[in-house]
Amino acid sequence: MIVNRWRGHRLARLVASAKWLRDCSATDWGEPLTLARVDALLEPDRYSARLRGQAFAQARGIHLRAEGSEASTLVYYELEPLYKRPLHSAPQVLRRSASAN
Repeated sequence: MIVNRWRGHRLARLVASAKWLRDCSATDWGEPLTLARVDALLEPDRYSARLRGQAFAQARGIHLRAEGSEASTLVYYELEPLYKRPLHSAPQVLRRSASAN
């Protein structure tokens, strides 16, 4: 399940996934959460549910990833900063309009 919520330039993105492991009859799960201010996308007309950090031309925020096994066991988590900016003012970088959702 993927949920992208845009409010102006702010993005909240949650991805929830689960994988059943047949050989041990268990379920692994993962939930990455991204909270960011996205000032520019590389190709704003092409962003979709597959939006990843590589699509950001200019952004800053945090990325949290949690993984576990079974429903209530947390096995791993990481919290990392997210910071993207162009090396120079590139004309091919397109700005995302604040009114687009």
